[in-house]
Formats: sequence, C-alpha cells, structure tokens
Amino acid sequence: MKKKITKEVVFNQGMLTNEFKATKSEMKELQAQILKESSRIPEKRKVEYKLNALLYEMQEYIKNPNTDEVVNVGRFLEECLSTLNMKHKELASYLGLNRPNLSAIINGKRKLNTELAYILGEIFNTDGKLWLDVQVKNEWIEYVKLKRKKKVA
Repeated sequence: MKKKITKEVVFNQGMLTNEFKATKSEMKELQAQILKESSRIPEKRKVEYKLNALLYEMQEYIKNPNTDEVVNVGRFLEECLSTLNMKHKELASYLGLNRPNLSAIINGKRKLNTELAYILGEIFNTDGKLWLDVQVKNEWIEYVKLKRKKKVA
C-alpha cells in the first residue's frame, strides 16, 4: 500500500519556505474550494475584509522605507469607494465638496487637508492620520527625487 504524501508548506513570518508545487488540477480544486467557502461569507463581512486589507496595504506602504513609487492617496480612496460600491458624486455630496474637487484629490492634483483626512478616517473606520501619512510619504518621495535630479545636473 502506497503511503499518501501530503504537501507541507512551512510559513516563516508570512513567507513560504518550501517551494509550492501543485498540478493544474490541484490548483483548480483549491480554487473551487476557496470559491465555495467564500460564497458562505456574508457580503457585509466581505466588505469589512476588503477595507481591512486596504488599511493594511496603506500601513505597509507607509512603513516600507525602500519605496520610490508614489501611491496616490486617491488610489486608496478610489478602492474604498469601489469596495463600498459608492460613486464619487455620493461621497462628494456627503463631504460637502463639489465633484471636481473630489476628483482632483482622487487624481492627485489636490492635497488632503487635516479636516478631510479626519472625515475619511471616520467614514472608512481608519485613523485619519493614516491618510495624511500616505500623502506626506508621497511628498517626501517626490522631494527626494527632485533633490537627486539637482545633484546629477
């Protein structure tokens, strides 16, 4: 009788330490199982998970010292709106902004102010300072890039 070999995946601080090998059929089976399980999760819970994942992504972006790529505050805001299936017009109305001003923030043409960051924190159940931290990091990246260019020239 053949001994059934199970694949062991060892995690070390979130990193796979063994090579992940799976056949196409095993991957399809895993995907089907994940879809089956996820269909049991209430929609409200899925939205919470997505917003929490986005919050984590924002925190990781801020913590990462090696980032030279600017990730606009608006990209995170856009993802929040998408997750909540909310239109720009609705959020602009709620915030007391006109739609072009909100679009300018989303497109990175306008900065957040402290009050708006606080309100976004309240709306999306995050720390408002997090929104400002993303913006400050982006300003820092742009400033450093400019300084580097001046040194080269």
